Amino acid sequence: MNFVSEQDTLLLKGFSWFYQSLVAGNVDFIWGYVDTALFEESEIRTIGDSKNGDPEEDTAGGYILQARVPEITNKGFIFLNNQFTHGPGPIGNGVLDNSTYIARSGGSADYFDNITLINNRFDTHIATRGWAGEGVRNQPATNPSPATSTAGWREYGSMDINGNPLDLSAREFVYILSESEVAALTNRSDIFSHFNNGEGWEPQAPNVPEIAPAPTFTASGFAQYSFDLTGGAGGTVVTVDNGLDLKTALDNASAANTPITIYVDGTITDANSGGTGSAIEIRDMNDVSIIGVANRGEFDGIGILIKRANNVIIRNLRIHHVLTEGKDAISIEGDNDGSSTSNIWIDHNELYSTLAVDKDFYDGLVDSKRGAKNITISYNYLHDHWKASLHGHTESDTSSASTERLITFHHNRFENIESRLPLFRYGHGHLYNNYYNQISSTAINSRIGAELQIENNVFENTKNPIVSFYSDVIGYWNTSGNVFGEGVTWSEPEEGDVVAGPDATPTSSFEVPYDYVLENADVVKQRVINHSGVGKIIQDMSAIPGKH
Repeated sequence: MNFVSEQDTLLLKGFSWFYQSLVAGNVDFIWGYVDTALFEESEIRTIGDSKNGDPEEDTAGGYILQARVPEITNKGFIFLNNQFTHGPGPIGNGVLDNSTYIARSGGSADYFDNITLINNRFDTHIATRGWAGEGVRNQPATNPSPATSTAGWREYGSMDINGNPLDLSAREFVYILSESEVAALTNRSDIFSHFNNGEGWEPQAPNVPEIAPAPTFTASGFAQYSFDLTGGAGGTVVTVDNGLDLKTALDNASAANTPITIYVDGTITDANSGGTGSAIEIRDMNDVSIIGVANRGEFDGIGILIKRANNVIIRNLRIHHVLTEGKDAISIEGDNDGSSTSNIWIDHNELYSTLAVDKDFYDGLVDSKRGAKNITISYNYLHDHWKASLHGHTESDTSSASTERLITFHHNRFENIESRLPLFRYGHGHLYNNYYNQISSTAINSRIGAELQIENNVFENTKNPIVSFYSDVIGYWNTSGNVFGEGVTWSEPEEGDVVAGPDATPTSSFEVPYDYVLENADVVKQRVINHSGVGKIIQDMSAIPGKH
């Protein structure tokens, strides 16, 4: 579960258990009158404060906790095996290092500051002294003061974010527990043993049935067809939180001709990229991965251009409202100079703008042209946009390099979009297990001789799911297993246009040459909604360098 606010994110009483959850805020965002509240294997994130209104100015963190435990014998708040992280707030600004305190006291003799931290990881935003006791930022004394092994602020086994033991000698106002003193506070059964007058409580993670086996989220389709798709694996690994550092990392890798993986933990803007009005360019280089950290990798108003580049992975990024040069969220371009742009994987991103503008105010969300080929677009969430995904920018560009495109689309969520999902000129494509909803003009538009294998997709509230419109020469489709559900409509085609519905009879026999796992259409909607977009891939935070 995710709980995100700024102040007072959680106000708790009695007994509670938070497991593998995200709790985010910046001022006393976890507090209350608990008997026992256990936070386990969760992320406790301090976010930038919005009150100053400057998205470029990071702010000092506040206080994570304030305990108002009714009885001194109550166990209070217990944090076991969590990560205390930081990230951007509602307007995009972050949190300064050494500026956030674990807790402050309410300063009353009527309740107690019972908080225990065991084996948690802390990022650099946490103040060295840790706790805001009497006199720190004019805070009152704790109750009890000093803390003891059974009451007040207590801490054991704290680590930095990479798992290295912290030196707790600089901590103030806290009792440092011994190994023997934490023995009864390291599992749920012992922690909640006094629940309901000694009956006890041992909460368990819910056994939610999977509608299908959990996806592996590895590349498939044309991006890795007859190719070992690796992106930046085996090369330099860096983490950035601004566009200038991102550009520098790409330039250095290009100059050294080495692979690079760039993690984005923050918001990239045109302003923090130098204010040139240009996209972030992966140009004339190979072997690149750009990956967002958790759900914090964002491109606000600035896009990504992939040109004359091969073996590229773009994952887990939120890219939106792009107005930099080209106005595409992600643009993939070849050239007619004999170079190549191929083996590109666009995966688990969220791409959007707004429909409350003219249809040409923004351009595409994922577009490709001029011979870019061998592309897979998977598990992305595209929404609230006019013209989403164009492949082949003109019908008159007939050079062989431009017409042999090979693109796979699978497990994408397309919602509240006018058209181009995709618009596909020439070449061959594969669309399977995608979910379409609230598409107002056309979804799949096969043009100028393109042949598309279209199977086991789900369409709801969609006008013209599969067509060949506005083309000098029609395109074709090999259709099977698609579900045209509630709210699907078909237009009467104009002269020269073709609609597939309502029967979706195949007009091509094209079949892709690679192996893939095709899911039944009846699980597609839930699978795609559950797993598409950002924050859905599993990441080993200890393997990601820098601030996160």
